[in-house]
Amino acid sequence: MKSGSYLFRGARLRVAFVLLVCLAGSQSTLAQTVVFPGDPGPNVNVVGPTVVEDPWDIRDVGLKQQNEPACGIRPGNPSCMLCAYNDNRTVDVPSIGDGWISMSTSCDFGRNWTSRPVPGHNAHPAPVGETFAADPRLVVLPGMAILGFIAGDRDSDRGVAAIQFWPEINREDADHYEPGLNTIIVETGSEGKFVDKPELFAVLDPPEQQQPVTVTIEMEDPDLGTITRTLPSGKLYMAWAEFTGSGGSKLWYKVSTDWGQTWKNQAVKLSEEQNLVSGITMTGMGEDVLAVWRRVGDNNNPDDFIGAIIFQDGKKSTKGEPIGTVCSFDQVSANTGFAVTFRTNDFPWLANDGNNYFLFYSDRAFGGDCTAGRPRIVFQQSTDGLTWTPPVPIDNSSAMTVFENGEQPAGDGFQFMPVAFGANGEVRVSWYDTRRESLPASTEEVAFIADTTDGLSAVFRQLDVYTARLQSAGPGVAPTISEPIRVSQFPIAAEIESAGDEAGSVNNYTAIEAEANFPNLRLYASGTLPFIGDYIATAAQEFRLFEGAVAGDWQPWIPNASVDPALPLTDYIVAWGDNRGVRGSIFNPDFNQPTPFSPNDSATSTVELTPPTETLEDAKEQTLRAEGIVAGDASPIACTPGAPQDRTRDANIIASLVKDQLKVYATTPSKSLTNLMRAFVLGISNDNPPVINPDEPTFVDPGRTLRLYIAGQPCPDARICRASFAQLPSVPPFPGPVPFAAGQQYIDLTVPPESTLARTAFVVANVDSARVPINVYESGEGSCVAANPADFFTVCPAIASISVGGSGPEGALENPNYDSPLCADVSDTECTDDVLKTELHNPQLINPQLINDPTQNPQLINLTLENPQLINPQLINPQLINPQLINFGYENPQLINPQLINPQLINNTFENPQLINPQLINPQLINPQLINSSLGDGSGSTTTDANWVDFTYAIQNTGNVTTGYNADLTLAGEGLENTDSQFIAWTIYASPTANDCQYVGQADIQVLSQVNAPDNELDIATIFEPFAGEVSAIAAPGQILYFTRRVFGDIEDLQNLTVEAFTAASQSANCKDIEGGDYFCEQSLETDRERILLDTLPPVINAEDGDFLPNVEASGPGGGCLVFEGDSLVTAEDDGNIVYPTCVVAETGTEVCVAGGATVQDPVPVPLTQPGSPLAVTCSISDDAGNEASVTLNLNVFDTTPPTFDPPLNPPPYVINAVADIPDAEGLVRTAEVVYPEFTATDSPLVDPDVAVTCSPPSTVTNPTEFPIGTTTVICDAIDDGPNPDSTLPNFGNITTTSFDVVVADQTPPTGTAPTFTDAELEANATGGRDNFTYPLPTFIDNDPRPDSNVSVTCLPASGFFLPLSPPTTITCTGTDASGNEGLLSFDVAAIDTLGPIVTPPADQPVIVAVDGGGFGRANLESYVTVADQFDVDPDPTVSCETAGGAVSGDPLPIGTYSVSCTAQDASGNVTESPAVYELSVQYGNSFGIFFNKNTIKAGSSVPFTFGWLGSDGGRIDSSGADPLVSAVDCATLSTVVLAPGQFPGNSDLRWDASQREWKFNWQTVDMAGNSIPPDLYCVRVTSRTTGQTVPDAGYTEIRVTK
Repeated sequence: MKSGSYLFRGARLRVAFVLLVCLAGSQSTLAQTVVFPGDPGPNVNVVGPTVVEDPWDIRDVGLKQQNEPACGIRPGNPSCMLCAYNDNRTVDVPSIGDGWISMSTSCDFGRNWTSRPVPGHNAHPAPVGETFAADPRLVVLPGMAILGFIAGDRDSDRGVAAIQFWPEINREDADHYEPGLNTIIVETGSEGKFVDKPELFAVLDPPEQQQPVTVTIEMEDPDLGTITRTLPSGKLYMAWAEFTGSGGSKLWYKVSTDWGQTWKNQAVKLSEEQNLVSGITMTGMGEDVLAVWRRVGDNNNPDDFIGAIIFQDGKKSTKGEPIGTVCSFDQVSANTGFAVTFRTNDFPWLANDGNNYFLFYSDRAFGGDCTAGRPRIVFQQSTDGLTWTPPVPIDNSSAMTVFENGEQPAGDGFQFMPVAFGANGEVRVSWYDTRRESLPASTEEVAFIADTTDGLSAVFRQLDVYTARLQSAGPGVAPTISEPIRVSQFPIAAEIESAGDEAGSVNNYTAIEAEANFPNLRLYASGTLPFIGDYIATAAQEFRLFEGAVAGDWQPWIPNASVDPALPLTDYIVAWGDNRGVRGSIFNPDFNQPTPFSPNDSATSTVELTPPTETLEDAKEQTLRAEGIVAGDASPIACTPGAPQDRTRDANIIASLVKDQLKVYATTPSKSLTNLMRAFVLGISNDNPPVINPDEPTFVDPGRTLRLYIAGQPCPDARICRASFAQLPSVPPFPGPVPFAAGQQYIDLTVPPESTLARTAFVVANVDSARVPINVYESGEGSCVAANPADFFTVCPAIASISVGGSGPEGALENPNYDSPLCADVSDTECTDDVLKTELHNPQLINPQLINDPTQNPQLINLTLENPQLINPQLINPQLINPQLINFGYENPQLINPQLINPQLINNTFENPQLINPQLINPQLINPQLINSSLGDGSGSTTTDANWVDFTYAIQNTGNVTTGYNADLTLAGEGLENTDSQFIAWTIYASPTANDCQYVGQADIQVLSQVNAPDNELDIATIFEPFAGEVSAIAAPGQILYFTRRVFGDIEDLQNLTVEAFTAASQSANCKDIEGGDYFCEQSLETDRERILLDTLPPVINAEDGDFLPNVEASGPGGGCLVFEGDSLVTAEDDGNIVYPTCVVAETGTEVCVAGGATVQDPVPVPLTQPGSPLAVTCSISDDAGNEASVTLNLNVFDTTPPTFDPPLNPPPYVINAVADIPDAEGLVRTAEVVYPEFTATDSPLVDPDVAVTCSPPSTVTNPTEFPIGTTTVICDAIDDGPNPDSTLPNFGNITTTSFDVVVADQTPPTGTAPTFTDAELEANATGGRDNFTYPLPTFIDNDPRPDSNVSVTCLPASGFFLPLSPPTTITCTGTDASGNEGLLSFDVAAIDTLGPIVTPPADQPVIVAVDGGGFGRANLESYVTVADQFDVDPDPTVSCETAGGAVSGDPLPIGTYSVSCTAQDASGNVTESPAVYELSVQYGNSFGIFFNKNTIKAGSSVPFTFGWLGSDGGRIDSSGADPLVSAVDCATLSTVVLAPGQFPGNSDLRWDASQREWKFNWQTVDMAGNSIPPDLYCVRVTSRTTGQTVPDAGYTEIRVTK
């Protein structure tokens, strides 16, 4: 089929007002969409269709509002998320009568949600005793979510702060989180002290201190009983504001160390202010918690934010300190003075990135003051929570700014209500924003706080949600702020062609949005008040597994705020309250009047959709409860059928997944592994929109090409465990490991844009703890996988991963709650089979006549489809009418609210106030009747025609587990080739709504997957090809899937089309534990069980007319017998089965013997055919439906079998051996003469009796050949007569070639020559010899002339050994040639020593002290020198020393200095070349004296004293030869000499006393002239002229001389 062949024929199509149903991007002009990390996903109503499976699930029948969401994403499985929110649907339930909190959950990345009120209301079996609940907060731990909220009563000022446990529950088809029965009251306010605005925050213990904590929960569902969850240890903080009623409030908090099971009795007061404080927000890095809240100003304090740090496990906190001043609290309407439109200054919000705290808020005074400024989202940054940076705006772009994503925000506008969340080293902030709204020039200066101004109608602001991310490089580093992205997206109402541009250009159409979020709508208090809530929600995974090393079995968890190196990207969910779905009279220009609306007292439903156990009779009275906001007494306005005041929708929670990652999820990631094969259904999503070619508007994006790979295979025991994408074999024991092959361990797939494909992995294991990782890789052209096909799993990075298998944190698999038509009779075994023992996947076809024939049942599904988004709108041409439109029957394009198309002030005279007609959609939606969507301009003229026809089939999952299904549909008819088409898988989510005063079913249509331009070949799934089919989708038990082939073309072509065939099949065969561990799995996908096949096709023969059958091989000279088997088998496929046609040879009339049929008796051989002259064979078959098929084929009979050699050449190998015995001219024996035997060959079968054999080189007895030493290969050919069409021989003969070897052996050993050595090569270099002695190998000569016949030489001991001086060492060498002949050679070698030792004198002159009384010294003269043999060959050479006088060691030496000479000799007789000489000194020991009898003498008198020296033993020695000199000087200057050395003035004298061994000196204190020396203090010293020694040893001896 030609893609786009219809859409681009003929004239260029023009579009006036065309109601499109795609989600608008952020562009004002449709153009190419570029998806980048952080791109928001589709906007989804999280309230969704409530699944009423137990009496506490209440559907959204009363159309009450929801707001103030709090959301979270499951740790370890980002596909699962949940949102809690204020919910007023319970107002219309008489036994509740007020607003409560509801919880919505999704486990497919937020595409589908189910909701229900949380426990605790007054209709619940475990009520908390309060009438309303609000302000939800969520902490999502691994294994369990904790919901915090406040509850109270309208007639009381007290209230409670409470929490509930919502553990993860493992089911096939129900809620993925389910609540415990009881609510835990954390704090109860007293009368006059109302508890409000709670905060909930979790802090995990550090990894090294973390321990498992068991939480025991009695479940609300009695079938679940009491369950336990094991969580990481930590602390749960709950804070709240307590309003005293006196205009002030306090902030309090409590701490739980067992995740809320018990709480400390005493609450801790956090705020000390007397002012009104509220809006507390918490975050933490480490174990401390930072808290910030809003304080309302008074005469003493301004409006500001206060911060405090909670530490010591919550026991203490710092005093609250101001962080920044802001404008006054919430603004009121300038028109009424009291009616708040929505908050322009709001609460603070904290987040951290693991290094920094970030505080976000709306700065009302930004760019001015509190009156003239425009609120902008700003942040302040801190590393410690104490010191903060100045405010920085997230986005203050002007009207001229155009972002890369196409947004052009207006400068005038407001940002408010920020929320933030930190994950993976970044912080994402989201907020409300009005800057995209365009106001008329006359109202550009209208202040936001004023709803109206004189002379103008009401200004209903349009509201968007934006998000941005902040990334900081480290502590205290200012973050990089990303471009803001608009998260809120709206359906396109029309495309308007602009003038002046090229006609038909994709950039020439401006998209007009069909919906908007109007926060000023009066939806509360019986239509008197607008309110969108106090906060929105942004969340990512809050915790992740710790990857570091921690001792013990417990694997800790850590906060996810810091960077995770293993996960570069992070998904965030953003959720907010949104009024886009409101229908009816909602734009009341008079702000002083309520919006008229009230349900009718006598409302009846066309479908039974009333809440269980409740009625709607008192709905009017309950509406007076102010729809859960404030009490009111306004009189309701009766609902009049057909009147415009009826609303069909109300405010809901809208969510978008801001996606960073590929989406892959498992519908049930954990199942009990009990040797029963488990089918794990995987959803693989490509959320990217199609890429548009702007030059020729066609979609050029085929999708994302991926490879899914099962890691960890084969498992440890491949006999009893297996994981594969192939189901067979399915029951252990298995034959062996899973092979690494496509379709088994890995599969490739292409996921189209905006589609989710289903694939199934099969796991068998006998250990319930087994987990199987499945990794996803990019595998398209140019990818790492394409470049590394064999080892991609080790080389290429995975872009996503998921783990499936046994028990996980969500607990054991629970039995599903069946929603299947089989379960009408509860005794049916299909309804009672235990899902733990049985997996059934059977689809059931919904009667196609009811779906596709409008005459049978034009309203098959009794629903009013309020959501026109049946199917993703993008097919081929975005500027054409949306090819996925339903027949809206539009005749007047002004049914679209002109306020949206022309964004002016509201037209109060608009005749049709309905924004969009609630009956827009033809109830014959899914009938394949021909649709002609003629969209007019109101004047009767048609501006464009788009014709299409739908062919739809629906199947229902009647099994007991969630299952992946494939489907395909083919068409027939003249003109099919002129059409284009889509193939879409979709489903309907039905929920109740009000329409024209009646409760009816409302269908939300969701597209699951889509294929543009599908082929028209029916792909039927089998157990061997379980994923065959154009589209695939996932269905829970009881869910219905719809498969639509939508065809576009001219009317005459479309009228001729019919369905040719349809098939849908489970990807899994049924498996069951029969009894006692006896397992059984079906071995095929059986029709009418796992597979549906509507057969309108004849059998398909695996050949076409004129095809050539595989050639028949001749069996003899007469030809061959025609027997079809194996590759020659002619088969046909019918209804998914292989059947065999009857085949006849036209020339002989012989029926071909077909495999599976009877063998023909005595078949006639088919004669040989020459190339180019085949025979004709006719094959025909008829199926049970009478569809016939036949084909005429060509057949050749050839002899293509080559002849076979006879022995001895066959069987190989054949070898002729010889020994070289012929010498050459040099006398070397190098060749031998060899003669072959006679060789023959035989043709088999015996077609040619005489086969010739030739060999090269030839060798016969008469002409022998000499062969050299070694192996020579001889080639022989055998040739028959054929015929063989592929032969290159002239006679088309077959040739067989073989070879044999002639081996001539060499038996002559090589001869060798020993090497020679120099003295230097033998010189010893180590003790006792030469270390690391190396030597060259001997030279060997061999007679083998071949180039590779080198002689290998080995010697022992090997080169590098230690060679001693003696005895000589014998070296033995062996030379081995290529034939293994060995020649021996031996030689002796020894090391030599020719170098003498070296004697080294002492560095300093040795000094010895005389020892005996005679004054002689004795010395060991050799002890003062060092001696070493060179290279330490002799470790102990002999040394000898003597003085110049001939004294040797031990001889007495008198006082004096001596010259000593030393020599040495080693063991080899080598002597020192030059003696070592040094000086030795013999001296006295320490001195004694000078001893004076008196210390003071008179000048001129004599003073005697003695002195001398000691020996080394301390005794006095003979120092008579000292030749002493006595001197005296002035002590003060040491320069005035009164006694010169060697002088004896007056009666002075010096003498030696031999008896006392001392010198005696009598000093007369006169000069040489006899005059008395001057009185003074004098210093006396004696110096030996023999040794230079002094008395005293240092300094002087003092004596005072007086007058």
